[in-house]
Amino acid sequence: MENTDYQTVTDFNNEAKRPSGLIALCILTFLGSGFMFLSQFFSFVLYHEIPDYLEMAAAMNGGTAEVYQSSIDMFVNTPRYVFLVSALIYLCSVSGAAIMLAMRKIGFHIYAIAQILVVFLPPLLHKTPFGLGNIVLGFLALAFVALYSLFYKKMK
Repeated sequence: MENTDYQTVTDFNNEAKRPSGLIALCILTFLGSGFMFLSQFFSFVLYHEIPDYLEMAAAMNGGTAEVYQSSIDMFVNTPRYVFLVSALIYLCSVSGAAIMLAMRKIGFHIYAIAQILVVFLPPLLHKTPFGLGNIVLGFLALAFVALYSLFYKKMK
């Protein structure tokens, strides 16, 4: 005969469950930093072809050619290695979020360092002054690090 007297185990896994806020932050990080990683990586890989694509777009859009020309000039004046360094920093950001999703504290430290580097390193490598974009990026990075820190005590 079969034993049909089953006991329900409500909390079989004693490990701390992932908070939904942490999951939401990680998803936002995967989307934002993941897109930026791809953008910077392909800018590095296609460094010599991108100005041609921008010139082609400028030719197709005659009225806004000066906007494209300023983009081409800015891109060409950026050393190629800056895109690789930026891609690696964004990869560290995504990796830190993935490690935090696994509830490990080291992920927070990796993510926080990556965010500091995202804000300060590319402008320093390119030797450009900090502008409004850097300030907005800095506040966004600070906000995400602060939000992630709310979940730090729950991580191992």
